Amino acid sequence: MVHEFRTTQELHYFSNIDFEIVRGDSRDMLLILTAINVEKLEDQLGKRYTTLQTIPDNSDLEEPFDLTGAVVRMMVRKTEDSSEILITKVSTTPTEALILTPESEGKVEIYFDPADTEDLDVGEYFFDIQVDTATSKRYTPVKGKMYVVGDVVR
Repeated sequence: MVHEFRTTQELHYFSNIDFEIVRGDSRDMLLILTAINVEKLEDQLGKRYTTLQTIPDNSDLEEPFDLTGAVVRMMVRKTEDSSEILITKVSTTPTEALILTPESEGKVEIYFDPADTEDLDVGEYFFDIQVDTATSKRYTPVKGKMYVVGDVVR
């Protein structure tokens, strides 16, 4: 089963997404990254905005975030400041994460195998997803918490 998450990102803005995973289970996540077209926004509103908090809800300003030539990376840690990385998923390793074609549609799947979480304690973990673009820009469109929940059958 693929769980789909949609996120809209613009420079200096990220979406908060929290999700649960049962310790030791598999899980596939589909992220659909979109970006606000700032030129369309300025044309429509006649003003310059710097954060999405000030933008009215208007999906016609969104367009897919082009992932052509990009590398998408997810990291999970126990705390945001922890030096220990518990889980890493990178789109350059297709069994971990995969940018779907056409890459211009902004879709990436992230795959969790049982081994990723089987040794984790039940509880709250922090993650973020970064995109390194083909033009050497780095964005963090998604941050959130991953909740590992216990399992009875092991």
